[in-house]
Amino acid sequence: MNHNPRVVLVPGIWDRIQTMNKLGGVLESQGCQVSYFSYDNSGATSIQESAALLADFLTQLEKPPVPGDGGLPHVVGFSMGGLVVRAALTLHRAPVRSAVFLHSPHHGSLNAWLLPHLPAVREMIPGSEFLRRLQVQKLKCPTLAMWCPGDLMVVPGRSALMEAATRTVCCRVPAHVWPLVSQRLQRLVYRFIRRCEAMPLRD
Repeated sequence: MNHNPRVVLVPGIWDRIQTMNKLGGVLESQGCQVSYFSYDNSGATSIQESAALLADFLTQLEKPPVPGDGGLPHVVGFSMGGLVVRAALTLHRAPVRSAVFLHSPHHGSLNAWLLPHLPAVREMIPGSEFLRRLQVQKLKCPTLAMWCPGDLMVVPGRSALMEAATRTVCCRVPAHVWPLVSQRLQRLVYRFIRRCEAMPLRD
């Protein structure tokens, strides 16, 4: 087992990298090697384009410059970042050991209708062609999905449900960023990653 899991954090739309610092700090304090994926999350670049870049990033992490420092990375996507992750894994076959989705609009969000001129936002309109493509693709790694019934960004909240997730967690606090600031949920993410690190790889 790799005792220092590699974890890549992917922020959501309009989020700065610092948005995920607390979660990253908790993971690092437990021995994880944390990287942050920076991309154009303004909405002007399509999720599919960002997913291709993430797939390349994850592939490079799988081939570290230091011998013996390898191992498939785990990836954590927040909000729209979760869709970037999902597209990277299914449409571009990025290699990962597990995936965590924090309040990601797997079925879109009605709020996307407010800014349909932005390519990434348009892809998050419920029933979009992009979302339909994702729904028919199967993830081959263990997955953890968190959702919130009272989420004001992912509307309705149940749009963040992922039917095929290995584990689903319902957040009762009606705050979109709650998984990033709740110590309980941060620890849950870490424990999930540790469990997946100990599991045999799927074919």
